[in-house]
Amino acid sequence: MNRWEEIYNNHAIHATVVWVKECVTTEFDDLDALEVTEKRRFLKIISKYEDVLSKIDPELI
Repeated sequence: MNRWEEIYNNHAIHATVVWVKECVTTEFDDLDALEVTEKRRFLKIISKYEDVLSKIDPELI
């Protein structure tokens, strides 16, 4: 791994995305149908961020 990949992979954005995903996937007993829909939608947004971050070339950032 070159230094740019190492710097990129150790950037705080990756830990932040993982943390947000863990928070959102926490199970709650009292969610109504609308909240479940919004939770699913938010998880899709997080997945899009993960996709974009995985496709970025560390040497160009």
